[in-house]
Amino acid sequence: MRPPPAGAPTATPRQSRPERVAARLATIALALGLLACSGGDGTEPPADTPPVRLLAFGGQSNAGAGGRGTTMESQARFPNVRQFAGAGKAGLGSEPQAAAALGPLVPAFDAADGGGQWPQTMAGFAIAATQPGVELVLRTDWYGGQAISAFLPGTTHFANSLQAFAAARAQVERGGRRLEGSWYVWIQDEAGASTLDGYREALRGYVLALRAAAAAALGPPQPFTFVMLQPNSWDSPSVYGFDVAFPDAVAQAQWELSRSMAGVLLAGPLYQVPLIATGDDGIHATALGRMMIGDLLAAVWAHGPGFRPLQPRSASLDGRVVELRFDRPAGALAWDEAWVAPAPKRGFAFRDDAGSASIESVEIVSPDTVRLVLSAPPTGANPRVLYAHGTADELLDGWAAGRGQLMSPSSQASYFHRLGHAVPAQVNHYAVRFAVPVPWDAGR
Repeated sequence: MRPPPAGAPTATPRQSRPERVAARLATIALALGLLACSGGDGTEPPADTPPVRLLAFGGQSNAGAGGRGTTMESQARFPNVRQFAGAGKAGLGSEPQAAAALGPLVPAFDAADGGGQWPQTMAGFAIAATQPGVELVLRTDWYGGQAISAFLPGTTHFANSLQAFAAARAQVERGGRRLEGSWYVWIQDEAGASTLDGYREALRGYVLALRAAAAAALGPPQPFTFVMLQPNSWDSPSVYGFDVAFPDAVAQAQWELSRSMAGVLLAGPLYQVPLIATGDDGIHATALGRMMIGDLLAAVWAHGPGFRPLQPRSASLDGRVVELRFDRPAGALAWDEAWVAPAPKRGFAFRDDAGSASIESVEIVSPDTVRLVLSAPPTGANPRVLYAHGTADELLDGWAAGRGQLMSPSSQASYFHRLGHAVPAQVNHYAVRFAVPVPWDAGR
């Protein structure tokens, strides 16, 4: 099953009068509910009251409303998943957030009149569906088409995020509750003039600064998890004149950071997410793609802080045979033959400085091992295996050009499939985009 073609981008959303009335009514209902929960007199809520957690998103256009594709889910499905009303739903890095917009919390929804699906909403719904009793406050701060320098301390984006954190805390505490843990989901793919190493260290600095500032804004010490989704490449790089090295380097840097920094999780790649395939887009996820992002994040949330994505842990070379062993977050390795468009050699490539060998065959030989048979024993320096890098095809077909087919299927059902949307029935964990030398061992 592959997704239907995506619609073209639509206009900037405006709330209709019925939606504004509904939001006001939801605000009143929420206020009454919070008052009842707190006893209305400043008393502590019951000991078994579930915690309230912040689910925030940051980064570029795929973290926010970029592409503004079709809205397929516009209901406020969970009263315990809330967002700031109106313009407070999200901040844009090009302008300071008005404090007045960070007012009451209302049940989260995506506007039906052209606003597109938001990752924060899809993730909030999927988490609430799989984690009964969880209460979430959602917020997104995004800035499309920007290098990482546009997000660092001292920028409008950074200030907007902290202002929203503090406002979320104030709204929750006004109801007699408190935030008891936060996730910050990062979707960003432009390094600017930076090298791979430069991007990785800039991102490390951003995580440290955001974590410290968030501790002050959110209150008492609490878990603050930085969660990354590796960027997808463009659908057809030549159509857009796009340098495929940008997302490849950023994806590699993010994977490396996740393996070396506590409190940082890599949820997985995004090449499995269908893209808006039009002549003026080709990079933004469709509504179905954003639902898949929500399902994936719900699976990672359920797994907990020890989650590891489908990633290589060792690579061996014997003659012309390379074997890669993987960490598996769920079931035995499998090829996706039903959803993601096929990729040459399943997404794998072999390179060395002499171009001395190429891949002849790829097969799964055990629940955690993939075997590559090369055309000849490699003789060049810097032998390495790459996965989901570069260009798999030049077709404008709704799929990232840099992609692969390796996955670890899970038994977790897709919330959005249950609602009748054309996404896979189960959540599949796809292999991260990576490049490793051979031989190589992650040290585990």
